[in-house]
Amino acid sequence: MGAYSPFDNAELTFQVYGSFSLDPTTGNAVQNFLPETYICNIQLEGAFEEQNQGVNKVSTSCSGKLLSPAIFSEKISIGMEAAATINGVEGIVRILDLGTNILPFARKTQFQSFSGVFEQVGKAG
Repeated sequence: MGAYSPFDNAELTFQVYGSFSLDPTTGNAVQNFLPETYICNIQLEGAFEEQNQGVNKVSTSCSGKLLSPAIFSEKISIGMEAAATINGVEGIVRILDLGTNILPFARKTQFQSFSGVFEQVGKAG
């Protein structure tokens, strides 16, 4: 637990665009990704998909609030996936909503809300 204990139960790590470099073999421009980590509070709301054919996978809808940093950077968008650790369980979180405000002049809240799907493959359940 960290500075926001006991609320900081999750960590999300997104791979975001950092820069371009040239592939020496082909000469093509290749994106370089950088990790962007967020400490947050995520509440799991219940499994809605279990035991897919051939894969032991559980998908759980979730909602949360960012703690550190308090808002997502401009590089994070709906549909992105992040490596996640929630309550000590590892998986992937796919962002479905960034809690955006439709009023462009409105002040952002201190802790940005979001919702998504937490997917755990393997020892799920």
